Amino acid sequence: WGVMRSFNQPFKVGDRIEVDGVRGDIIDTNLLMTKMMEIGPHNLSHQYTGRAISLPNSIFLTNKIINESFMSKYVLHVFIIPLERSDDWKKAEEIILRIANDECSYFAKEAEKNMARLIEKEGLAMPKVEPQVRFHLSADKQMEMVVRIPAPARKKGDIEQKIIKRFMEEFLVHE
Repeated sequence: WGVMRSFNQPFKVGDRIEVDGVRGDIIDTNLLMTKMMEIGPHNLSHQYTGRAISLPNSIFLTNKIINESFMSKYVLHVFIIPLERSDDWKKAEEIILRIANDECSYFAKEAEKNMARLIEKEGLAMPKVEPQVRFHLSADKQMEMVVRIPAPARKKGDIEQKIIKRFMEEFLVHE
C-alpha cells in the first residue's frame, strides 16, 4: 500500500474520503494504519460523529476510495428533495434555483476560478458551476428534485441545509 500510495496519492491528510462504507476526514496516516474523524451518518450528513476510526491500510487495496476533496476548496454538491407528482414541480424548480443562486452568489466566482484551475491541470471538460436542477421519477407517486450547487468543500452541508429550509418555508406556502 505504501508504494501504491506514493505513486497514486488517492488521498492525503485533511481529505474527506469514503471507503467500505466508512466516511471521514483523514487526520493521520502511517505505514500500517490510517486514522480518520468519522462523518455521518453515511452521506446524509456532513457533521462529525465524535468518533475516530483507525483503518488498516490493507482496506485501500481491495475497496474503492471516494475522495470528496478531489476538487480542493470548492466542490459540486448534489442533494435530493422529494416531491409528490401532484406538486407544482415548475414552481419548486423556480424557487429552489432562486434560493440556490442567492446562497451560492457569495462564492460562485471563486468556485468557478478554482474549478477552472483544476480542470486545466487534469485535462477535463469544465462543468457548469451555477446551480442546476434535474428531475427523477421514482416509484409510486413520487419524484425527486436533484439539486447540484457549487459550495466550499467544508461548508456544503451547511449551505444545503440553508437552501432546504428556505425552500420548505417558501414552497410549502404555495401548496
